[in-house]
Amino acid sequence: MNTSYTIRKKSVLYLLLGNNRAIAGYTKALEFRNGKSFRRVTEEG
Repeated sequence: MNTSYTIRKKSVLYLLLGNNRAIAGYTKALEFRNGKSFRRVTEEG
């Protein structure tokens, strides 16, 4: 059970690495949409 979880986690990681460009665009869109509130959260965190 534990190993299957880690394997799934790795596959998700590989998927994220594969879609690197899409993720970069997604995060940029989120930052643009949230604006100041997003920066405030990151500064406090």
